[in-house]
Amino acid sequence: MPAAAALLALQRAAGNHATGRMLARSPLAPPGPVGEVTAGIPLLDYETKEEARAVREIALGPAAGFAGFETEQEAVVAAGGSERVGVVVADAEGRFHAYETDLEPVWGPLFQRVSNHEIRGGRVVRWTHLDTPGDAASYKDQLRLAHHLAAKPDTQEDGRRLFMNLLQSAVGLDASELHDSTGGAALPGKVSFNLAYEDANAHAGIVGKLPSDRETPLPEPTLEVGPGAFTTLIALRATILHELAHVNHAVMAIEAVNRWRATTTDGNFLTWLAREQKKGRVDAVDFAVIKEEVKGGTENTESLGYLVSFTAAYHLEDLSGLPADDEVIDDKLLFGKLAQLADEWFRADHAVQDHVLEQLVAYRDALDTAHRERFARYVNRKHDRASAVYQLFWGALR
Repeated sequence: MPAAAALLALQRAAGNHATGRMLARSPLAPPGPVGEVTAGIPLLDYETKEEARAVREIALGPAAGFAGFETEQEAVVAAGGSERVGVVVADAEGRFHAYETDLEPVWGPLFQRVSNHEIRGGRVVRWTHLDTPGDAASYKDQLRLAHHLAAKPDTQEDGRRLFMNLLQSAVGLDASELHDSTGGAALPGKVSFNLAYEDANAHAGIVGKLPSDRETPLPEPTLEVGPGAFTTLIALRATILHELAHVNHAVMAIEAVNRWRATTTDGNFLTWLAREQKKGRVDAVDFAVIKEEVKGGTENTESLGYLVSFTAAYHLEDLSGLPADDEVIDDKLLFGKLAQLADEWFRADHAVQDHVLEQLVAYRDALDTAHRERFARYVNRKHDRASAVYQLFWGALR
């Protein structure tokens, strides 16, 4: 099966699973040994074997009770944010968990094998961040060079290639999961990069309303990022996770329509979907997202997407070198995604609103002291200046 088709099949399977999921899930067992990594340094003819041990789960929000990611690619992007070797584990429910291990990356190519020691209840499917780049240039330096090369016609191809390389070396995606869509179209099942895309940092999902009749061919969701998504490495990972959330929502809705077509012969899709919710086969958040995909709205999927991108990034920002209570830094660097979430939240379905606030409060409570205090000061400032509608959002986070 081609890589794009295989990845789309994974996304479809995740969406089909999500369509009928209930709110409660069983988290993976505590981390333990996850296998051996065999590292070879060619020039020195040196090889070593190390047993990796997972030391912490990398989650969206608090790790306690985190149910995992819908797709392997989301877990890969999250695990790639670790400074140490990461590992992606599939659990018995078909979801994916990202762990940081106790192994430091090694310079040069690495070859890995998984031993019999795996996380209880899970299956190791992928390692991330196995090696450190031979080139000592920082992400910022590489990004500056990519923009410089891409701005000139005679070196534009080199610039595009460097942007693509950053999606591999810095983010952790595999070459088979990437596509250069510059001058062409984004491909389903890929993270596409379009040098000419300037409308926003990225976009994903489907265009327009999802067909909910019985005959119209259903679209395939795509994901495309532009140069604006590469501002910082933390922001780039958060943006990709945000866009993968949109892909998951589109896949979930597509699978719901397919299930309706396969199991019924008459009636309206949304009427059937409401019955599925009433029977407990679709939870309230999923119902709101699927209904929105059919009607062509965006506030529910955007609220959930910004929830992902904020909780994937804020706690990773280094506050030590930033001026305290600098409103420009707060608005542009630290809390921009949270403010965008507020703009979408007040128009979202009540079930989505409740879920977003529940997750944000749990995330806030799990922050370290410095991040929690800066979060509180920002929320208080926004609340005190907000209109009555926005005070509902900011007040719940105080």
